[in-house]
Amino acid sequence: MQHTRTVLTLLSLLGVLAMVGSVTATTDYVYVRVNGDTSGVNMTQGDTLGFGSNCAVGATMHWVIAVDLNGDLTFDAADDLIVAQFNATDGVAGIDDNGDADGSANGEYQSEDFPAGIAPGYYIFRCTDLTDNSWAERGVTVAPLPMPPNMITGDITIPGVTAPDALLENIWVDAEPQSETADGFWTGLTNDNGHYEINIGSIG
Repeated sequence: MQHTRTVLTLLSLLGVLAMVGSVTATTDYVYVRVNGDTSGVNMTQGDTLGFGSNCAVGATMHWVIAVDLNGDLTFDAADDLIVAQFNATDGVAGIDDNGDADGSANGEYQSEDFPAGIAPGYYIFRCTDLTDNSWAERGVTVAPLPMPPNMITGDITIPGVTAPDALLENIWVDAEPQSETADGFWTGLTNDNGHYEINIGSIG
C-alpha cells in the first residue's frame, strides 16, 4: 500500500512538472525597425527608428533602452548607460508617445516611428513582460551622420574633478528643437575630458 501511494505521489509530481514545463514565455523576441525595415541591425544618426515585441494580450511591459558601454552585446544594469525606460501597455495609448501604436490589445507592442539622431554606439532594446517577467532584447548599431551640416560642441566640467577622468565620460547630452511641433532630437556622449559633439541634421 505504501508503494502504491509513493507511485501515485510521483505521478502527481510529474504531472505538475509537466504543466510547468509546458508554460512558455510570453515575451521572447524584440525587433528594431529602421526606416521601416525590421531586418537590419544598423542605422545612421537621423534615421527613422521604431521598435516592438510580442507579449501577453493586454500586458504591461517595461522597456529599457541603453548604450552598451561594456561591449558585451547584452544589457547590464550595473555597467551600461540607460538612456530611456518606460512602461507601455498592449493596446493602450501612453504618455509622451510611449503607447502602443497599433492601438489593439493583440499580444504585440509597437512604438511609433521617430527620427532618432542618437549618438553613435551600440544600443540595446530590452523588454520585460510584467505578467510573467519574461524578457527579450535586441541590439542596433548607430553610425555617425556623415558630413553633418551642423554640429554643437562643448565641454562638461564637474567641480573637484580634473580631466581626463572617468566621471566625465559617457554623459548623455541632447539637443531638441524649440518648436513644439517639430519632431526629432540629436544627442552626443562625452569623452573622459568631458568634451561632446552633437551632429545635427534636419529636424522638422
